Amino acid sequence: ANLVIHSADAKPTEQECIDGVVALQAVYDSQAYSRSRESEYPSIGDQLDMIYHNGDGGATFQAAIKAVKDKYPK
Repeated sequence: ANLVIHSADAKPTEQECIDGVVALQAVYDSQAYSRSRESEYPSIGDQLDMIYHNGDGGATFQAAIKAVKDKYPK
């Protein structure tokens, strides 16, 4: 989207406002997978515990992260 810069005194047109909202919504919508993943990933502490305590070279951690990424692909 093209961003139009106005002087401090100028106001955007109604169409520029509509176009701006549409552009912002498109960016927000394109990141839905990221918001969904974030809420389902284990906490950082749990992730570190999976890596350190399971003794499987991080396989448990990798499987947990992959499951969320597979559920919410880019």
